[in-house]
Order: sequence, then structure tokens, then C-alpha cells
Amino acid sequence: MRARLSGPSVLPSAVLGSVLVTASEIDRRQMILPDALTLPLIPLGLGTVWLAAPAALGDATVGAVAGGVVLWALRAGYARIRGREGLGLGDVKLFAAAGAWTGWAGLPGVLLWAGVLGLGAALIAGMRRGDVSGGDALPFGPFLAAGLWPVWSLGPIAFGG
Repeated sequence: MRARLSGPSVLPSAVLGSVLVTASEIDRRQMILPDALTLPLIPLGLGTVWLAAPAALGDATVGAVAGGVVLWALRAGYARIRGREGLGLGDVKLFAAAGAWTGWAGLPGVLLWAGVLGLGAALIAGMRRGDVSGGDALPFGPFLAAGLWPVWSLGPIAFGG
């Protein structure tokens, strides 16, 4: 599904951008993504897709469920292996919202953007401090938000041929 930043999706896209900026700043400061910001993005994304491209609603619905399930499983696996939380439930909900906006095909691109940007930020922070530790905490929401926006506005990253 390719997003169109015109017609019926303009206003919802502006809302998405505003919420992503706000949620990112809250996560950066407090290490929490409020449900009041993340959860409404799911029906807003599904509604936007339905208005802009009704045939893509199934992909968006699968994307919302898959996004939540995949990040929840990653969160649970990390906690089991490391014995501590690595991702918050707000990250899970934001990734579910990403799936609602981009469809299931957009999720790998969102996660790729988020991972690369998060790793880059961790490396820069480590270089500034002079060390990097496995116990360092970094909010992941801003990176998910930074991954969601280009995939929503430009479409999924094409992997392969």
C-alpha cells in the first residue's frame, strides 16, 4: 500500500505527524509512550486507509495485529533471555499503529529505520560518554516514529527484486 499525502489522508497525516512528535518527546523525557497518544493512532490509521484506499484495509488490519504481536514477542523474548525489560508496551502499541498506517508490508521498513537510527543514536551516545553498556536505556519510541513517517509518506521499502 502506498500512502498518498493528498485528498482524504492530508488531515489524518498531519494528526499522525503531530502525535508522533509529541509522543517522541514524551518518550525521550520520561521513557514512556502514553496510551492516550498511541492507541488512537490504530483506528485513525485504519480509518485513513479505508478512506484513501479501501482495498488496502485488510493489509492495514493485518499490519496492526502483526505489528503488535511481533514487537510483543520480541519484548517477551528479550525479557526471558536477559531477565529484564528491553521494550515497553508503548513501543508495542506504537508498532501496532505503524502497521495500521502502513500495512503489513510496511512493518519491515519501519523496523529497519527504527533499528538503524536507534543503533546510530546509541553509538553516538556511547562515543560521547566514552563507553557503551548493555544496561544503557534509550527510548525506542522516537526511532519507531522516525521510521513510521517515511514509510507512511513514501511507501514500504522494496526488499529484493
